[in-house]
Amino acid sequence: MEALQRTTHKHRIVLNIPESSAIITADREKVAQVLANLVSNAIKYSPQKGEIKITLAKTREGLQISVQDQGIGIPKQSLDKIFGRFYRVRNPQVDTFPGMGLGLYIAASIIQQHGGKIWVESQANKGTTFYFLLPYN
Repeated sequence: MEALQRTTHKHRIVLNIPESSAIITADREKVAQVLANLVSNAIKYSPQKGEIKITLAKTREGLQISVQDQGIGIPKQSLDKIFGRFYRVRNPQVDTFPGMGLGLYIAASIIQQHGGKIWVESQANKGTTFYFLLPYN
């Protein structure tokens, strides 16, 4: 997260990590890749600055991590397709950002390979929150 914070001066990355921890078994580098993708997307699609919140929470099923931004959001009709290979939201605001539409597809694949799940909640012009859940051992 420190490295990602250095990539932006307009955003503040805030970590919300509870004091009590949970033990999970996961590929550290792959999970870091997922987090890096979600945070860099939050930076990219929040051109008006703002705070990016990363929150860890223990649930009955596993450790839930969320990345929340205050950016341009994702239209409702795109939410069910957002993790598809090569899928890019068609929007004049988004078309100015480079990308191949593989980042979220790869992130979803990594989380699924860990036996977890990934999902998104968003409203156009209100921001987006990506969640993923990694099961306990």
